[in-house]
Amino acid sequence: MTSRNYHLKKFYAAIFLLILSSIILMLYKEAFSLLGEIFLIALALLFAGIAVYTVFNNYRNSPKVEVNGDSITFNRKKIYYWKDLEKIEMTGKWPFDFWGNKKEGVFLKFKEEKELYIFDDMYFNMPAIKVYIEKIVLPKDSALSEPKTRDFTKPSDGKFTFYDGRQLYSFNGIVLWSIISIFLVITTIDLFKNQDIATLLAATIISFLALILFSMKMKYFAVSDNCLLIKTHNFFWLKTIYGLIDVRELVFERGKDRSATTTLRIIFKDFTSATYPAATLWSKKWLELKADLESKGIKVRNECVTYEPFEFKFFND
Repeated sequence: MTSRNYHLKKFYAAIFLLILSSIILMLYKEAFSLLGEIFLIALALLFAGIAVYTVFNNYRNSPKVEVNGDSITFNRKKIYYWKDLEKIEMTGKWPFDFWGNKKEGVFLKFKEEKELYIFDDMYFNMPAIKVYIEKIVLPKDSALSEPKTRDFTKPSDGKFTFYDGRQLYSFNGIVLWSIISIFLVITTIDLFKNQDIATLLAATIISFLALILFSMKMKYFAVSDNCLLIKTHNFFWLKTIYGLIDVRELVFERGKDRSATTTLRIIFKDFTSATYPAATLWSKKWLELKADLESKGIKVRNECVTYEPFEFKFFND
């Protein structure tokens, strides 16, 4: 089996940085002093350097991977034989660049070789590659096999425990309803004063787009004996339901681009995955969700959620 790369992922961030660098270079003459010009030139060169590094790092971390029953090969140069494999982890976050970023992927350690990583979002067919590797390297009852979860085939009573939060207690909820409230007041005043339908239409469109954008970051969850339910604040009729029998692992992680939104990543048995940001859930709710899922035999990897109950230290001394 041969990997199929996401070539666009190697360039889109670099293109944005190069455009930004070019704009700065075009504007540097507008600076009020020589020191300002030097600063803008240095800033443009910095962005250009980061763009070059980004392309280099993405290529370095997305070699062509070829897998067969005996070995795995990178860029058709370095061959590693499965008989020399010491350790493998099919899921996990691994170092991606010197910024400290980590990405989901496979960890491999062969005898007398350095650690290797294969990153999920660098390849179109990474789930298929993982399934193929697992069949070769992790046969049933192998010492390296993943722990087995309990049997979910028994019928459920259909009772769900919900884990959600209040919108106005979250940053996304506050911003969303502030935008809608401000536009509602402005358009109401303008409508009575000028009777301008165009302003009302524009405000309605902007508010509706904000509602969609922020609501998509405000998921919440429910768990039964056999199922995991995902719902959306404000769009209560939308729901997604997964059988726990199909879930390999759940991850609490930060959203893309270092978003402050804590996100649930669901990794399925076939190594496909889905992510659901849940901006309204506070840390305590996340940890309660984790405890509930683990009590049902589901592996949960907590990468970002911490909770310390508030205490009056004076009374505990």
